[in-house]
Amino acid sequence: MLDPQKAGTYDAILTRELADLIQGLPAERVIKKALEGEVAPDLLSRHLAFLVRSAIRNVKGETVSEQALERVKLSNQLLRALQQVIPEAIEDSDFINEENENRLWAITRPGQDAKSLIEPEVGLTTSALLFNGKDQPQIGSELRKELTTADEVDLLCSFIKKSGLALVEKRLAEVISRGGKVRILTTTYMSNAEVGS
Repeated sequence: MLDPQKAGTYDAILTRELADLIQGLPAERVIKKALEGEVAPDLLSRHLAFLVRSAIRNVKGETVSEQALERVKLSNQLLRALQQVIPEAIEDSDFINEENENRLWAITRPGQDAKSLIEPEVGLTTSALLFNGKDQPQIGSELRKELTTADEVDLLCSFIKKSGLALVEKRLAEVISRGGKVRILTTTYMSNAEVGS
């Protein structure tokens, strides 16, 4: 939470709570701007995304399946409300199927065993900072899982060590053998790269 006594730049949505927090500050110390231009959609959608995520997480259900269905129903209610306000922004095809299996995980290649696909802990549409911390997804493990379905790989790393390459070399070769493309951009950062890797 913002500390109104601490000077700094915030670029935050001025919610009612935040307005109350800064109310006692001298007017010359508080710099406010209109929420307009290209920055507005990003700031507003980020604010809404946080609140919507919190609401969806708090949806209850008797079973896991029931909870999942209730979360989908809430999501569709939000889409319906947006559609009523701005009909051209939300199409009927944007609504989520209200059935048990409503997440497309993968489409296999002809002859591919679905069991060969391993779902990473960090979803493919999610961004995350992986740093091999305790009780965190491990970088090598997550890469190996993602490489099972990749058809193009752009790997950017500051240096390469044999031990790190050994973790993903087989999966990278599999991508190439499937006709995929692998590009690696690296450096000799502080002489950390190992010869032969």
